[in-house]
Amino acid sequence: MSITVTLADSDILSDWNEKLTDSPQSNVFHRREVLSLLETTADARLHHLVGYNGDEPMGFLPIFETDRPPLKLVATSPKDLTGGLVLGPVLFNFENLKQRKAERYRHEFVEGCYEWIDENVAPDVTDVRTNNRFSDVRPFQWRGSDLTKNHTYIIDLTPGWEETMEGFDKETRRLIRNTNIDDDAITQGGPAEIRTVIEQVAERFEEHGETYGIDPSFVVSLCERLPDEQVFPYVFRDDGEILGGLIAFEFGDTVYAWEGTARTDTDVPVNTLLYGHVMKEGIGRGRTRCNITTADNQRLCRYKSKYGPSPEPYHVFHDYNSPMAKVGLKSYERLPEAYRAPVERLSAIARFL
Repeated sequence: MSITVTLADSDILSDWNEKLTDSPQSNVFHRREVLSLLETTADARLHHLVGYNGDEPMGFLPIFETDRPPLKLVATSPKDLTGGLVLGPVLFNFENLKQRKAERYRHEFVEGCYEWIDENVAPDVTDVRTNNRFSDVRPFQWRGSDLTKNHTYIIDLTPGWEETMEGFDKETRRLIRNTNIDDDAITQGGPAEIRTVIEQVAERFEEHGETYGIDPSFVVSLCERLPDEQVFPYVFRDDGEILGGLIAFEFGDTVYAWEGTARTDTDVPVNTLLYGHVMKEGIGRGRTRCNITTADNQRLCRYKSKYGPSPEPYHVFHDYNSPMAKVGLKSYERLPEAYRAPVERLSAIARFL
């Protein structure tokens, strides 16, 4: 095989964050300081896998190992911590390769990662997610991994703000253009404001009988660890009172509208104004895409679709080393959403996957 997979050494780890900028599949959650936070919060063991072509790194795959008797698990993206953003493999400079070589390297990298996992961890369940910019997932299909297709929402920002807004529905355009607000109504907040926003998100989920698994303290730590130019915890105030907020990230060419909500006891279109602000500010900083995440929840899609986004797929691959593991996970996945919450409260396995 041309590609060999091993653990990152100290030299690669020191250059890890800088190298991420060479891959369109990377996002802020791939940064080393965020991976470390995820490792601690998820009570997992983090492994930084690297695929090499000779001495040249061709791809990264950070994985999280957890031992939750009776099962040992490996996952790339602890779902309750990353929200609608997906961690998974990142590949470097594949856009410049001819198709035949790109296919061979991609296949060898995927196979090499699974071989390392099997030889060094031997998990009962392996959960690998690929984000919407990992365009060729055939190596996972060829090895027989169980496939689930999910979706995220992407808005093209390349036309600029005014033309991007023309893709919104008529009512959304009207609200953004005609709602009078103070110049300082939308600002960036600190730890106290971040906590308030995430608490409001959790309350909104509870109103709909759903479980929200992200703790405010985690989000505060996440925002504190990221560079200022990559994290934007916006809040909307009226007479000093926080009516809502939106935690946004910017990385590479993309704005990520990550987690946010607005109070329901106000006539001000807080969410609409926040989403518009995030996109307009991102365009001003040269971003060309906006990922507003989570395009599989019908209730959320009814709201997000008014911004004219395109649903783009990302993929989840499961591998099982025992019949019990497969039966247990499949049974959990078949549960209606309303019945998953009690299982998740009892099972760290379900919360991790």
